[in-house]
Order: sequence, then structure tokens, then C-alpha cells
Amino acid sequence: MSNSPIQKSWVSPITALSFAAVAVTGILMLLHVRIPGMKAVHDWMGVLLCVAGLIHLCLNGRVFLAYFRHRAALGAVAAGILLLLAALAVPGKAPNERGPRRAPAASEGVEP
Repeated sequence: MSNSPIQKSWVSPITALSFAAVAVTGILMLLHVRIPGMKAVHDWMGVLLCVAGLIHLCLNGRVFLAYFRHRAALGAVAAGILLLLAALAVPGKAPNERGPRRAPAASEGVEP
């Protein structure tokens, strides 16, 4: 046991649990399930996931870099970067942009 305040024994479980929380809340939000406070949990657990992931990466840096000695790992990283760039290139609607206009239904009434 080392006297370091940051130990692998607790960083890995925190990383895994925060990933699980972000994954579950993300899927629920994708399915439009409404639970009070879920977005806040998703956001804060995402921050925790990033911090824990960076600490985990720093603690396991040598092992992580050893993966890049293999061509398959470099190909996987290149494919991931290309996929990310392709996803960012897809045009989407701005948050304040609305879809096509529609005529109001008879039950909605028409404002003067």
C-alpha cells in the first residue's frame, strides 16, 4: 500500500460507476423518460467520469501507451477519430430553430 491519496483501488470503481450512471441516464433521456433531477445527475456524473477517467489514465499511462505499439490499436484510434469527425459534420437544427410551420388545428383556435 502506498501513502498516495490517489490509489488505483478506488479510482477504477469510481470511473466504472460514473460511466454506468451516465450511460443509464443518457439512455433514459434518449427514450424521453422524465425523472426529476435526472439531467443534473447525468451532468454531474459526466463531470466525475471525466475527472476519474483522466486520473485513471494518468495512473495507468504506461500500460495505455503500450497499446499503441500495435497497428490494430492505431487503426482503431484513427477509425474513432474519423467517426467523430463524420458525426460532427452532419448538419443539425439549431436549438432555437423550429420545424416547418403547420396550420393550427380547429380545436386550437386562431388568435386575432
